Amino acid sequence: MTEKETNELAGRMSGRWQGDEEIVMGPGQPPLQSVGRFTNTAVLGGRGIRADYVQETGGEAGMVCETVYRFDADGAVVMSWFPGEGEPQVYRGTVTDFRIEVSRTNADGMLETLTADYSEPGRMSNSMQLKLPDGTDMTVFSGDYRRLPPPPGKAVWRDLTVADAVSLKGFYEDVVGWKAEGADMGGYEDFHMLDADGEVAAGVCHARGGNADLPPVWLPYFAVDSADDAIARAKAGGGRVVAGPKGYDAYRYVVIEDPAGASFVACEEVQS
Repeated sequence: MTEKETNELAGRMSGRWQGDEEIVMGPGQPPLQSVGRFTNTAVLGGRGIRADYVQETGGEAGMVCETVYRFDADGAVVMSWFPGEGEPQVYRGTVTDFRIEVSRTNADGMLETLTADYSEPGRMSNSMQLKLPDGTDMTVFSGDYRRLPPPPGKAVWRDLTVADAVSLKGFYEDVVGWKAEGADMGGYEDFHMLDADGEVAAGVCHARGGNADLPPVWLPYFAVDSADDAIARAKAGGGRVVAGPKGYDAYRYVVIEDPAGASFVACEEVQS
């Protein structure tokens, strides 16, 4: 996978997720119904994902675990699973587009195959199949999840928009220690700025296209439930709209100036 492809996958996987799960407890037994909640965080400069997971059954927290995915350039993926109790397990497999499939042979000699499908934006299906001694496959776990929007007030991004992002990115590389990574904007590049751990820390953008009317200041992006409500409340409180509302990918956002003259972005996730 190219760096762009892994970043796209990490972007689609990242965030808070919640869904209904079904667990097969044994032959002839009714499946156990549970709710799974997890948060995916991009790591390794977009070449990995860490997932923190909690399973709730009957209103009570059950299994807690952590899962780490590492994506390699050849399309291979290694999944390390760390349960709250018991020994860590390692699964290996491949990722195709936005579908991850990994497997391992368990202590009983049976093949376990896990599939996580992020093909539909904002939705993920997950399943585990076990190959039985007679060669048949049995689905022992399945889940269907939706991505939740970030909680209101959470800082979700920050960027700087200027006339010449190419020259200014070097300034921040020298002074702050960031490393610039190009992001194709269709005929030119904006830049993701990576910290020393390879994680995306901010963006430095050209004042072109949809960004042409943004002020040349560092803009923090704060999650809101509704961009329209944020506009109305800002105006009522003595603020003003600098730019927008605009749409990009799964977001609707507006640049607002507060009564003291400081600018920020109110960002609503409209697809989850």
